[in-house]
Amino acid sequence: MRDWAVPSLEGAVLDRSHPEGVDRGRSGNGLRPRPWVAGVLAVLVVAALVAVSGGSSVSHAPSLQRPSPGAAVAAGGEGAAVGRSAGSPPASSGFGRRLATLALGTHSSSGGFPSTPAWLAYDLADRSFYVAVAPSGVDIVPGNFSYVPVVEATIPVGTDPFGVAYDNGSGAIFVTNSGSGNVSVLSGTMAHPIATVPVGAQPRGVAYDPVDQEVYVANNASNNVTVINASTFRVVASVPVGSNPVGVAVDAATGDVYVANHGSANVSVISGATNRVVRTDPTPAGPYGVAVDNQTDTVFVSDEAGQNVSVISGSSTASVTNISVSDPALGSLDLQGIAYDGADGLIWVGGGALALVAIDPANDTVRTVLNLDPSGVAYDPNTGDLCVTNTANATFECTVFLGPRPPTYPVSFFGTGLPSSLSWNVTISGLLVAASPSGSQPAEVGLRNGSYSFAVGAPYGWAATVPTGTFVVAGAPVTYNVTFESVPEYGVAWIEQGLPNGTAWSVTVGGGIGPLVTSGTTLIASLTNGSYRFSVGVPYGYTATPAQGLLSVAGANQTVSIRCAPAGVNATYRLTFHESGLPNGTGWGIAIGGTLATSSTPTVNFSEPNGTYTYVVLAVTGYVTNSSGSVPVNGTNVTVPVSFQPQSYPVVFVEFGLPNGSRWNVTATNSTTGFNRTATSVTDAVTIDLPNGTYSIRFTVPPGYTVTFGAGTVTVGGAPGTPYSLTAVGPPPRGAGASGIPWSTGVLLAGVAVAVAITAIGIVLLARRRPPAS
Repeated sequence: MRDWAVPSLEGAVLDRSHPEGVDRGRSGNGLRPRPWVAGVLAVLVVAALVAVSGGSSVSHAPSLQRPSPGAAVAAGGEGAAVGRSAGSPPASSGFGRRLATLALGTHSSSGGFPSTPAWLAYDLADRSFYVAVAPSGVDIVPGNFSYVPVVEATIPVGTDPFGVAYDNGSGAIFVTNSGSGNVSVLSGTMAHPIATVPVGAQPRGVAYDPVDQEVYVANNASNNVTVINASTFRVVASVPVGSNPVGVAVDAATGDVYVANHGSANVSVISGATNRVVRTDPTPAGPYGVAVDNQTDTVFVSDEAGQNVSVISGSSTASVTNISVSDPALGSLDLQGIAYDGADGLIWVGGGALALVAIDPANDTVRTVLNLDPSGVAYDPNTGDLCVTNTANATFECTVFLGPRPPTYPVSFFGTGLPSSLSWNVTISGLLVAASPSGSQPAEVGLRNGSYSFAVGAPYGWAATVPTGTFVVAGAPVTYNVTFESVPEYGVAWIEQGLPNGTAWSVTVGGGIGPLVTSGTTLIASLTNGSYRFSVGVPYGYTATPAQGLLSVAGANQTVSIRCAPAGVNATYRLTFHESGLPNGTGWGIAIGGTLATSSTPTVNFSEPNGTYTYVVLAVTGYVTNSSGSVPVNGTNVTVPVSFQPQSYPVVFVEFGLPNGSRWNVTATNSTTGFNRTATSVTDAVTIDLPNGTYSIRFTVPPGYTVTFGAGTVTVGGAPGTPYSLTAVGPPPRGAGASGIPWSTGVLLAGVAVAVAITAIGIVLLARRRPPAS
């Protein structure tokens, strides 16, 4: 048994000059009892402590606490690691330095989607971050800031934007709008999207393939992936995948596309060549985000419900292993966004409201944990900063990694054939850019050992004879020669009819050409072979037909006729309602005034002149949608998204037995439909909205507790159900000892024990105070 000391008597020394032989303390006026008295007092104090704790061998379950703001999360000593077995991540001390934070745009949501900043992407050309912010905007934050980041511009997009991807070929930004079922295409800081592409229901993650020049969109409520041509912005394929897909990433080396299916606990692998699923890899519960290490051909998937990261080999004989990031000191981590840091060779995972986790792919261990609050994660290859969106306080924040970096070696691309005045660049593995300021200087970058793919970006009117390829860095510098040749150009003429003489009008061509402006009847541009989107600008009060379009240049000159007319004069425009969320072949309809149009395809079309039209969406049994609205038509075709969702009903679970403030969650799974949903609470009740059907129920509670749930399954049948109860059994509540004595009772017993001890001291001291002998 441990020896207990009386603090008020520690350090006392013997004063041998006292005639009574009494010990005096250092204060000069305290008395120290003899050893037998100290022994009695020790027993009394021990008794008091036992009374407070409820027993001499009390063992408490670890408390689940959030890390304090601004402090590093210490969950294990420096160098401690979590391998593919469970363990504790190391402390973050010495690994990262936080930079200034930036408050983002408005954060009120229009529906049941994230009301805080979602995911983000880095634009290598503009050196800026594009951040999706509800209810309907994208904030642009320039990178490489010296002290405090700023929002340079906010671009309006669809409802509840979520995923963001960067096209390193054209510089376009693709944003998924989870509430409106479409994708907005942005170009730099232009005030409005240059295109809007209808996709499936609740699109979430999005990724760009730099080789095939296609964009992949994970549709969470449609259980499929929409494939978009990045040049024409047209949908080229719809690929069925698992349940509730969220994250998606492209392996630039193989062309394979990896899709995290949150509801079915697996990853679909799509061949970029055929746009078909070629493999399905199982993962733990709730796969969410996906990142690819192109140098090792390895895929990393954050498992939100499983609190680990799945590691998938990108080879044809794929293997899946897991890195646990669970730790009692951090509580329940909601692993979400994930990004690859090409300079440090690390995988960074957003841990929801608790932590930013760094994983070392070299040995599959957790390298460090930083105290941030991230959902989305993106890497800035120009500065080496790792930037996140903090969900709780709706901010953008970056951190500089300060740990040891692996060695890098110079890689140089030498160009020949270009005029010295023209610049060019090389995109490496879809992530890094080496740029040359002129045709006479090399494009250079430092890279660590590994295999890489590259794509040469040539100035307009020129092309590399070998535009793509691969190379290997193996402990030594690498050089590569690029030969450029001029590309023939052909004239494209837009010829206008209908505007008054001398009226200015314009044409803007995709790829950054224009606007070209004239007051005559003809506009001419010289274009190389390829596909181009264009838009026509005419004065207010006039309309152009076509107002926008797509042209293909294929070795010959061509003309495009533009007819202009006063707005509203003998002109009608296509008003399209595009549905998402209904099963294929389901009938639905739209009513405008006295006109009703129905369809069993995703679109319903009207032809209307300029004006504002009130519409009503016909009810579909078992589904809910925005039932009505109004839409203006003003000299151009209009598309209105209509999103259907399965009718859901609230189901309430009430727990008994957990300590107040404990974090717990309920997961409901329908094995027939593949539906999977999780709800979390820190109170004694959780409400989860479920469509009709029968669900298996799983509970996640703090370590040390088990759950008794008599119902087993839950059936929803067209109405809210009676609340379900569950009982949690585990350690005694915090503040009670093993004997079950409440804290208040323990304090009372401790007070009594201390009072007895003080009385004993007084009796002993009075007994020793004898009057001097006469």
